[in-house]
Amino acid sequence: IAIPYMIGQAVNAAVGGGDDARLDTIIAIFVGVVILNAAAFFLEQWMSSRLAQRVIFDVRRSMFSHFQDVSLSFMDKTHVG
Repeated sequence: IAIPYMIGQAVNAAVGGGDDARLDTIIAIFVGVVILNAAAFFLEQWMSSRLAQRVIFDVRRSMFSHFQDVSLSFMDKTHVG
């Protein structure tokens, strides 16, 4: 929500005929907000993919452990696919 607000402030500062220092400050803050947004998005994606990989690993390990306990006669009788 900060990015559209900053764009609006920059447009108001540029069109309003105000001082250039205000516009420069707004642009610098805007660049900082964009960098912060990109870093937060990267962190979110990284944590999400890491969690998904751990869940998949746990499911595979659980299935392997279960198949080690199942008798061979059950495997011969049960058709898959």
